Amino acid sequence: MDINYELNQILNCINAGLFYEANRALESVKLIAPDHPNVHMLSAFLALKLGRPFDYLYLLEEEVALHPEHQQAAQLLAEIKNQIGWTVSEEAFSEELSIADVITHPESIKSILWFRLDLIGDNVIASGMLPYIKDRFSNAEITAICKPALADFYKADPLISNVIEIEPDNLSLNSYRLEKSKLLRSLKADLALNTVYSRNLSSDFLVFQSNARCKIGFAARDGINSPQEMLEKNSLFYNHTVNTPHHFINEIEAHGFFLRDLGINCRYPMPRIVINDNAKQNAATLTASIDLSKTLIVAAGASAAYKRYPHLKDAVVPFCKKHGLSVIALGSTSEAAEHDVILEGTDIPFLNLCGKTTLSETAAILSNAAIALTNDSALSHITNAVKCKNVILVGGLYPGRFSPHLPSSVAVMHTTDCFGCNGTIACKPTGCIPCLEQIPPALVTEALEMSLTSEAYHPRLLISKDCKTNQILEKVAATLNCSLGLELIKL
Repeated sequence: MDINYELNQILNCINAGLFYEANRALESVKLIAPDHPNVHMLSAFLALKLGRPFDYLYLLEEEVALHPEHQQAAQLLAEIKNQIGWTVSEEAFSEELSIADVITHPESIKSILWFRLDLIGDNVIASGMLPYIKDRFSNAEITAICKPALADFYKADPLISNVIEIEPDNLSLNSYRLEKSKLLRSLKADLALNTVYSRNLSSDFLVFQSNARCKIGFAARDGINSPQEMLEKNSLFYNHTVNTPHHFINEIEAHGFFLRDLGINCRYPMPRIVINDNAKQNAATLTASIDLSKTLIVAAGASAAYKRYPHLKDAVVPFCKKHGLSVIALGSTSEAAEHDVILEGTDIPFLNLCGKTTLSETAAILSNAAIALTNDSALSHITNAVKCKNVILVGGLYPGRFSPHLPSSVAVMHTTDCFGCNGTIACKPTGCIPCLEQIPPALVTEALEMSLTSEAYHPRLLISKDCKTNQILEKVAATLNCSLGLELIKL
């Protein structure tokens, strides 16, 4: 390998704004020639471009220590140390913003990129942050970067000025990657917000390629969506990363910490979805044959077999007969068949709308329903966003992270030996995961009764008194009790 040639190519990458590529190439060169006099200089230059003046100083000091003869590095270091308040770094980065600049001069922010390349439910939860962000940065236009399936969700939101659709799977194609990178850079954004709690490499790449003046994201925390080691390295490319105080934290509280670091005082930004007038009209037409105020919404389907609760009929039928309720099924087209069998052989009025509603129409229907029964999925978050009374069937994959978090919610859980696996699904089920399958249907019926007939001021978590004692559950319950006032109920 011609080291000087490689270093020159890295310099070209940095000048072209290809920081991700430059960093990867630098890491390769360091393995071969870690003490080359220009390796640390280029690393320092890259740190400067990324708005990290302390890293810049450290790398210059390291270069001078290794190569005292390097006059350029020594001169730069002397100049920096002779100046007070990092004046040189501020001048060098006239186009960069620190987190302090963002907090103290919100009026200077004109363009914000909102990165959410995750699932529907995650976006419903996260969008609760948008009113606070728009209020804080009132001069800014917000552009949502999302998957195509969520484009209409954001286009309906008056707080969003533009929507850029990106399919993460297509980022492996060079032409697609370059096209989207160029589009993001053309916006000349002041602020890039990656509010995904468990970051992934695709979002990181796009944030860096945006060349936003200040890039903010959560600290690498669990390696669920991408390798932890790579996420930690990527964290160096953010101007600021948001830390949360403990592992057992729900996403709404995490979003509060993100807002706090932006200088916004809001601990719990609640889920949010916009229901436009057309959606309200269409929802009324679709449900004209049923009185929604006397209807149970069932949205307990799932694309993954391990999340399909097999005892819905035994839980729903006695509850609906007791209260004279009709049933409407909501979900995707692929979930229609599994809902058809719930009321098979009964005389309970039933309307299957799976695959027949938009997100906004779904929200409109839920907003007028008596109560809803969902699994821990997008529909549960939409239900909470419209404050419909609800029961959520929660497995042990991510206990407490997504549900419950509102007084309108009663979550039902069942502990097993592998409860709290953090999404690894260590039990490798052939069907439904045991921590979901073993929830007694009578307990679900009791939860529906509790949600419908009693008022609550805090979210509730219902488990069977026969459940095994589980340290993870106890920790989750104690933590959510402190943050949200969670009430743990054993029946």
